Amino acid sequence: MNSPRTIILPLFFFWAIVSPAQGRQYSFIIQILLENNATKTAPYFEILFDGNLQKANQDGVISYTAAGNSQEVLVNTPDQREYVIVGSSSIPLPANPEKSITIVVRKPSQKEQAVLQMDREMRKLNIKMEQLDSLRKSNSDQYRQMLKVQDSIFTMIIRKYNISEADLRSATEKMRGRDKYFVEISAALEGYLNEAKDIRDIFKDMLAFSLENPKSFRLFDSTIEVYNRAYNMLNSNNNEYEKAVADYWDSEELALGFHSVFDFAINDTHREGILPLNTLLNQKVNLYIHESSKNRRKELKTEITITLNTVIPFLDNNLTILESKIKYYIGKLESQKNTYSR
Repeated sequence: MNSPRTIILPLFFFWAIVSPAQGRQYSFIIQILLENNATKTAPYFEILFDGNLQKANQDGVISYTAAGNSQEVLVNTPDQREYVIVGSSSIPLPANPEKSITIVVRKPSQKEQAVLQMDREMRKLNIKMEQLDSLRKSNSDQYRQMLKVQDSIFTMIIRKYNISEADLRSATEKMRGRDKYFVEISAALEGYLNEAKDIRDIFKDMLAFSLENPKSFRLFDSTIEVYNRAYNMLNSNNNEYEKAVADYWDSEELALGFHSVFDFAINDTHREGILPLNTLLNQKVNLYIHESSKNRRKELKTEITITLNTVIPFLDNNLTILESKIKYYIGKLESQKNTYSR
């Protein structure tokens, strides 16, 4: 259920500095899943850890240093046409760094290989579903020609991979849905995060350098407007995005994952961090701007600073958590974008 749209007024923000924690080293054992469901070690196998390429040693072991405050690491294969991760791509890190972690990879299924090739062939010809939809109305001859080309690709892949046309077409539709919604969901989550961080940063600067020049506050109205648009974009489409993940990724886990990230952004960050600042400070800011008494202005400045010191560290911490949640969720969504049931 969508939350009501919320418009906020200009606020003040303060930056809390967080010291980076020391990294911890973990050992990952890479294994390949075989046809008979047995596994074997994978010497010199390459894996992406949080986007960084790492290579196993002769024993199939990768030593990876994670940030000291990391609770999980996102793993993926460099080329999903060759191997895919078995299970979740988000690996929880054990409390004891000396405990080894096993990552199992497998060859992609016939359906996965077929869908990946279908995607490559369509991209080579620059055939997009939205083009077909528009051509059907504007240029019927070109529309029919593109359909023939698409059907010939279907025929070739069906024969090559021994997959039914119904399965291939169904998987291809899901692929298109994933491509569409991955872009939209990533943009909505990252857009909200970036605008929330911009508000924090811009008012940090105002607090440090412009508090004695109240007229400068009015220059930042556009920043608030952009934040409101990002908030409303995420808030208005959350049900659609959650359903799209469940439908196109065939994953209730990923759908619940989106709900969790959305809930933290809107409830923990917006309602618990940003709106309280608006409620607590808006009246005092307006009084400060229009106050002529130096003593009263000094008192108001002190009250504003106390309020900031109470609320902003909470907001800053939530933005750090939200950034981590968004990073890992988008990574998980992308890592399973080309993975299908076997």
